[in-house]
Amino acid sequence: MPKIINRTEETVHIGNIEPHPANPNDGDVAAIAESIRQNGFYGRVVVRDSTGKILAGEHRWRAAQEVGLTEIPIERVKCDDETAMRILLADNRTAEKAEREPEPLADLLQELEQTDDGLTGTGYMGDDLDELLDDLERLPGHDDFSGENEEIDPDDLMEDEIECPRCGFEFEDDE
Repeated sequence: MPKIINRTEETVHIGNIEPHPANPNDGDVAAIAESIRQNGFYGRVVVRDSTGKILAGEHRWRAAQEVGLTEIPIERVKCDDETAMRILLADNRTAEKAEREPEPLADLLQELEQTDDGLTGTGYMGDDLDELLDDLERLPGHDDFSGENEEIDPDDLMEDEIECPRCGFEFEDDE
């Protein structure tokens, strides 16, 4: 069974913690700073208790500095060197492996775009939404993305002849 590691929560002066030198990621600090300006600083930065090095949330810490915060909430964890590296890498990798469902994302962005603040503080720009909507329109069966897709007959997508891009052999439709 997984364990919950020994941790404490507190608010600290932003200068009392520092980035971990082994962090391989380079996040979009400007987008995070915009989010903090718009939405406030939420959550915590995860810090290794014995070293004061950030294991998760370095770019939020950098963005907090950029917007002028002097204190931030942290979660101190007690762990050994190996566990610290695993936490740092897992935090980066699991975020990287996330996949977005384009239709619900487009719905959320369109809804927020209609508000007074638009997409400010989301990390998305109008161009991002336009590109997402264009991509959705190119998907087969997507007249819109409200969940009402028309049925497509796969035979309608086949050409009479298909040519192999390597050898040039032409395959013919048997029908």
